[in-house]
Order: sequence, then C-alpha cells, then structure tokens
Amino acid sequence: MKQLGHDVYFELPLTYDLLFLIVQAPFGYLQNAKSKGIRIVQRLDGVYYWTIAKSWFPLYNAKSALIRYFYSDYCIYQSNYCRQACNQFLGPSLKPSSIVINGVDLKLFTPSGKKVNLRKNAEELIVFNASDFRYRHQIDPILAAVDTYRHKCNFNCRLVLAGSFSREVESYPGEILKQNWITFLGPLKNKDLPVYERSSDMFIFSHTNPPCPNNIIEAMACGLPICGLTDGSMTELCIDGVNSLLIPIKESGYWTQKRIDTDKFAENIDKVSKNLKRFSNKSRYLAEQKFDIMNMGKKYESIFSKILDGKFDRS
Repeated sequence: MKQLGHDVYFELPLTYDLLFLIVQAPFGYLQNAKSKGIRIVQRLDGVYYWTIAKSWFPLYNAKSALIRYFYSDYCIYQSNYCRQACNQFLGPSLKPSSIVINGVDLKLFTPSGKKVNLRKNAEELIVFNASDFRYRHQIDPILAAVDTYRHKCNFNCRLVLAGSFSREVESYPGEILKQNWITFLGPLKNKDLPVYERSSDMFIFSHTNPPCPNNIIEAMACGLPICGLTDGSMTELCIDGVNSLLIPIKESGYWTQKRIDTDKFAENIDKVSKNLKRFSNKSRYLAEQKFDIMNMGKKYESIFSKILDGKFDRS
C-alpha cells in the first residue's frame, strides 16, 4: 500500500480515513472509528470449529462475529471457502463483501536464484513442506504418505520440513523427525525460504480446511508442484492435474477428523515426480497470473476507494 502511495499505520493515528483490521484489533480502535464515523473494513480468514478447539470454538469465534455484526461496514475474505465457513460458524451476513486472495512477492519467491543442496545423492527426490505445525493432521498424513511412497515406489526420497512445532506435535522434532529419510530445518526467515523451496522438487500439504494457505502460494511462486487435498481453498489456488494432484476429500472436518488415503497420496507423489517440469512450469505461471502481491494491493486499494466514496461492491 505504501508503494501505491498511501500512508499506513500500525498504531492508531490521530487522524485517518479508514480502519482495516483483523480479529486481533483492539476494541479501542473499533470504538474510536465508530465514534468518528470512520468506515471499518474487517478481513476474515479462518474460523474455529470442534476438531480444532473442541467445545471452546463458539467463544473463540465470538470476537470475529461481534466485529462482523456490530462494527464492520465491509468484509474482505481470503477465499470463497473462507466466506462459506464464516457464514456457517459466525452466522450469515448481509454486509457487503469481497474476496481477495493473498498475494506473494514474485521477485522474492521465484524459481531462479540461490539454491542449497538438500540431497544425499544426485538422484534423490526432495519433498518439501514449510508450516507452523500445531496439529497432527498437518504432519501425520505427510509422514505416512512419504513413507508409503518410499516403500512402494522409490526409497531414494527425502522429506524436508521447515517451521516450528507446537501444541499437539511439540515433541515431533525430538522423536519422529530423527529418521534418516527426514531433514528438519527448523524455522526459517521469510527471505531464506525461497532458497530451500527452489532447491526442492515438490511441496506436500495435508492441512485440513485451509482458508488461504500462504505456504502453497509461496511454493507455487517458486515453481513447486503441489501434492495435497481438494480441501478448504485449495481448489481456488491450485488446478488439479495442471500444477497439482489433489486427493478428493468429502467430509467437512468440522466435527470429525477427515480421512486421508495415504496410499493415494503416495501415488500422487509418484505421478508428480514423473512430470516435475510440466507441473513446475504451470505452478509458476499460475502464481504470476493470480498471486502477484502488487495486484493484491491494487484490489484492496480499489475496494477502499469505493468504500470511502460510499460505493459498496458485492463481489
């Protein structure tokens, strides 16, 4: 937004034109904007549900719902899936809204540039994931799928993981990830992440109900094929059979954990590994067409301008 010529503040200034907020915004900011008649735009991504927060999920969703109904003038959702989930768990809303899918710096996240050697030998297949791991469904299907692939198709395969492990999986780096076919990098700085992604062969992803996963967009920008699920917003980001292979998922995953066919997951790893160049080129092409962060900024700019002019779009 600064590059587009706008002033941006992360603390509430004395004068401002519009309040753009996520759920963590202090209520004092909302009250200030309301008292001055300043438009409030709420950005919504994921919601809490039973399989994530158990019986606490209505309480965790309460602040988002309260802002949505009593404070915000306009909502921006990360994806169509996100809008549907919010309508289900926060209640249907008649507020005007738009969908703006996340963007990425295509000059930072690119297939060309510095690489590192992640392979133990020249022919080793590198399957990569970078995430903030908090739940078993984010990592257990990946471990099972890659292990199945190794035993059924190709032992010369390495799973490389980057990120932090907490909550349900806090013990994993000290236990499960010590196997000789797994490399654990730990948390990486954003500027270093593309180096490891472009040094890998594909990105594997098993998060359930993802609202708009940045790590998928970043991986695509680096030219990585995607192995994942037809879940959450994944079909809005990837094209199955073009830059990705996605396992069909039928259950919502809101009330019971989804069942993932790890044999099919392993088959997809094998199919992608035999078509790396084609899938890779399509991933970068789609990122350039859909996920340029400056285009994302221009979409926000257009929405904000129309809101300030009193023209509320529904898109």
